[in-house]
Amino acid sequence: MDAYRAPDSRLNSPGDAPFQPIKAVLLGLSVSVILLVIASVILVVVFAIIVGIDFDELDSFEQLLTTNIPFMLVDLVISTSICYFAGIVVGRHTPGKEYRYAIIVCIITLAFYLLLEFSGDSNYSYPLWFNLLTYFLTPAAILFGARPARSPTK
Repeated sequence: MDAYRAPDSRLNSPGDAPFQPIKAVLLGLSVSVILLVIASVILVVVFAIIVGIDFDELDSFEQLLTTNIPFMLVDLVISTSICYFAGIVVGRHTPGKEYRYAIIVCIITLAFYLLLEFSGDSNYSYPLWFNLLTYFLTPAAILFGARPARSPTK
């Protein structure tokens, strides 16, 4: 050891991060599904308060949700942000194989979304453009969030 040299810093080295694929998939799914459901419920309640809907008229409120474009755009932005965060969570726990496990999270998340969409007993459905954007942006945001961390320049 040279007493006249500063020690090498390896605090932010992406190669030193532990490889935890099961934890990455479980945390990614909990963020992309559970956190997204919680955020959507909060968004719907806030929207109902802003619009002033009486909760006795749930049928008209459901129709309003599926036709209100500002609500759908805010929902898309929030959903994409949460899925991006899910990708970050997956990428941090799987250094070197970020995309492989992000794709696993994407497939399970999309399967869960499709299950929720087709199992509902709603008389109203979202427009086709909204569904297509949702199913395109969800995996894109997860994969973009999971991109490998870049090492600092020397």
